[in-house]
Amino acid sequence: MPTHETNTEFIERIMNFCPHGALIQAFVLEALNQYATHVADPQVHVPDTPMLSGQAWKRTALWLQGQLEQHLKP
Repeated sequence: MPTHETNTEFIERIMNFCPHGALIQAFVLEALNQYATHVADPQVHVPDTPMLSGQAWKRTALWLQGQLEQHLKP
């Protein structure tokens, strides 16, 4: 394993080389879906911080929900 991976390299490695097989792909997609659903919930407040806009975080969650819906639709 490399000493430093980019986020993209990390995701690619875990999605392709899990010792438990392709089940990791369903696990990662479900985790993304659950977190995006939580963040996008209008009742959930995501505060602004010096490094993060709460509204940008929510917009990212909504975008990801749309991407997952498109990818997983029958």
